[in-house]
Amino acid sequence: MQTIKTIFLVLFLFICSQLKGKDIYKGDKVRITIDNILVEVSTSDLKANTVTKADIPEKVKMVLAELENVEITPPAVNERIKVRLSEVYSYEKPVYKKLEFQNEKILKKEVVLFQNEKLYCGQGNYVFEIEDKNYLVRIYLDKLEDATKTTSVGFTEKLSKADAQIPDNRKKTNGWLILGQDNNFQTYFLDEIPPITTDQLEITAGIGTGLVKNQLVTDFHFRIGLTFGKKAVYKNKYFADYEIMYDFSGGTNANPFQTNHFLSLGYQHNFSNNPEKNNWIGASLGYLINRKGDFFEENTFRLRINKQLNKTITVNPEIYFNDSFKNIYPGVRFSISF
Repeated sequence: MQTIKTIFLVLFLFICSQLKGKDIYKGDKVRITIDNILVEVSTSDLKANTVTKADIPEKVKMVLAELENVEITPPAVNERIKVRLSEVYSYEKPVYKKLEFQNEKILKKEVVLFQNEKLYCGQGNYVFEIEDKNYLVRIYLDKLEDATKTTSVGFTEKLSKADAQIPDNRKKTNGWLILGQDNNFQTYFLDEIPPITTDQLEITAGIGTGLVKNQLVTDFHFRIGLTFGKKAVYKNKYFADYEIMYDFSGGTNANPFQTNHFLSLGYQHNFSNNPEKNNWIGASLGYLINRKGDFFEENTFRLRINKQLNKTITVNPEIYFNDSFKNIYPGVRFSISF
């Protein structure tokens, strides 16, 4: 029993360490045109990580402070100067900031034609590119001195007003906001581009093995579930599992191959915002609906933590209990789905 408790504790601590997603997928994007300045904001969810929260004036002030001791030669024809300020992380904590300069050749100008409007994807002789964990901000400027306009109270109020124009949508946001002479925004939002957010029905089966009461157990399981996506990332999963378990205890002479059957209901959440790096963690509560032999007591329940290591392999620390939690013992399981 001590061996199972130790394994259970190690796995539980590992799962807790994975709860926070490490990769931020900046799939939402909005381009805000105010006078002759284009501000482009990319983040995982523009309704949660708003333009206001990006604190663009302070970011620009940091760049301008760094530029006070730097001499920048004006760009040549068909050239743009990019000033990039980024944070370097260690164990998810920012260690230092890095300032980079680059002369970019302007080989083409990208324009989106939508609703009889020309929507520009980046114009100007200078671009400030500022990136932290949650945001990628680009500010396109005709003149370097125009950057100070973005730090004014009036500009900040206009950015705050732009937040109210962004729709609440489970799909990715890809839009333009153009401030008119009447001080109101004209809004243009394109339909979601691939990968398209879809919800799906999941039907899988698999096998598993592990330890319960220091006894080797194996299982064959079936799952049916519903998975819901947001911003091109599947985020929430509700499921029911049916599991047939064999415990190798030998059963009886009359029936040496005895199985116990569990039915479970559960939920999983993807803690990653990167569609290429999922981080599914969840829990389920099961009940012994078909008992054979004496390996499990009557009215046994099982609480299971689910940590999905990849598309097929899941690790499951477990707690079995009955008699109103009077009899509790841990287990651990590794399962493979297909």
